[in-house]
Amino acid sequence: MSSPLDYLESLNFNTKRFQKFSQIVETFPPTDAKDVKVCVCRCWQSKKFPYCDGTHKLLMENGDNVGPYVAILKAQKTNKNNVIRIKHPLASDNKNYVNNTLKSPAKIVTLVGLMAFPILYYIYKRSKYEVIRTNHKEFNH
Repeated sequence: MSSPLDYLESLNFNTKRFQKFSQIVETFPPTDAKDVKVCVCRCWQSKKFPYCDGTHKLLMENGDNVGPYVAILKAQKTNKNNVIRIKHPLASDNKNYVNNTLKSPAKIVTLVGLMAFPILYYIYKRSKYEVIRTNHKEFNH
C-alpha cells in the first residue's frame, strides 16, 4: 500500500467550490474598546466562508477534529490604574478620591525627617562656609 501523502494533492477539501485563496482584512479595535475575536474556517464547509459559522461542530460529532483558527485582536489599554488621586485636606464631600491621611506615627516622623533633611543640610553647609570665611579673614589681617 502506498503512503497517504501520495493522495494529498489529489484530495480536494473544497467541496463547495470556494475560491482557492481568500483574504481577510480586520482592523484593530480602538483604544480601551473590547477585544475583537475573528474565527477563520478551516473545514471548508462554512456558509460564511472564509469566516467560521460553527459547521465544524457537525464534523466533530462524526469524528473529524478540525476547528477554526481563532485570532484575538486586543485593543490597546490606557494606564487607568496608574492614576493616583489625593484627597484635598479641606474637602469633605470628595468621595471619589483616596484618603491619604497618615495614621502611623512612624510615617509622620519619617515624613518630617525627610522634609527637614534639606533644610538642615543647607544650614550645615552655610555655617561651614561662614566658619571658613571668618577664619580666612582672620588669617589675612
